[in-house]
Amino acid sequence: MVARIYDPRRAVIYQRLGIPTVATVSWTTDQVMRRLLPSSEQPNEWVDPTGKVCVVSFAIPTPWAGKKLAPLSEPGLFWLVAVTRLGVAQVSTPSLIGQDGDILHFAADVNALDTVRDRLEQGPGQH
Repeated sequence: MVARIYDPRRAVIYQRLGIPTVATVSWTTDQVMRRLLPSSEQPNEWVDPTGKVCVVSFAIPTPWAGKKLAPLSEPGLFWLVAVTRLGVAQVSTPSLIGQDGDILHFAADVNALDTVRDRLEQGPGQH
């Protein structure tokens, strides 16, 4: 079963429910661009109404593949909450090892996004 959605807001809901979705061109283009150009500036996937907390995703940088992902969390600033691997999401654990192709999902203070990006770029053991 695949759902055809004309309202991009509904497409996000269906996607989160795990229902394969074919949506509008703008929503689909946004999803493709997030995967093709993960390191480029992209909008946060979710921002709370106060604008202080967001959820954002990044493709795993090469230096983190094969390494424990626990150092990608900084209590009070950002937290690696989930990893999508081969299209299947899983909640992050302290022992989780990164793999090429992983998508990393963070909950973060919006003011800490540059720190998240820096940590990803620097690689393990560099902070």
